[in-house]
Amino acid sequence: MAFVSVPRDLSRVKNKIAFNLTRRQILCILPTALLGLGVYFLTRDTVGVTNAATFMVLIMVPGFLFGLYERDGLTLEQVLRHRFRVRYRRPGARPYVTRNTYGSPAPSPEERRGSPLEVPAFRQKGTDPFSPAKKPGPGGDLRPAVHSLSGDGAGRRMPGG
Repeated sequence: MAFVSVPRDLSRVKNKIAFNLTRRQILCILPTALLGLGVYFLTRDTVGVTNAATFMVLIMVPGFLFGLYERDGLTLEQVLRHRFRVRYRRPGARPYVTRNTYGSPAPSPEERRGSPLEVPAFRQKGTDPFSPAKKPGPGGDLRPAVHSLSGDGAGRRMPGG
């Protein structure tokens, strides 16, 4: 008894029309072959047989490639279209960026480029809600709050004030 292997996915099976070629392959190869042979027969008397054969091959190879090339189920046009999109239309670098909710916020792309941005009201000079207000006293003005790691204590009296 004869056994026939049947593929699991029948949607990938292509109908062969003639000479074990699909309709797409025939539609790409036939006009290309006619054009190449026409160029060969029209130019072989003027440029010689070798040069005419070279012209014929150069004209026929792209048509044959578009008709026969297939990779991972994609035709040559689809592969070239995807390569063009990846190479020229999509951004090249896609850095992995996380958002740190515990630290100070990272500068935005506009800040990194140096473009002027609107400064929030609490960051403008003299309006920081976290710095102690300057209160003139008998011994002089108090210094504004200074970071504790800078070695300068916050709220110390200024000499000579």
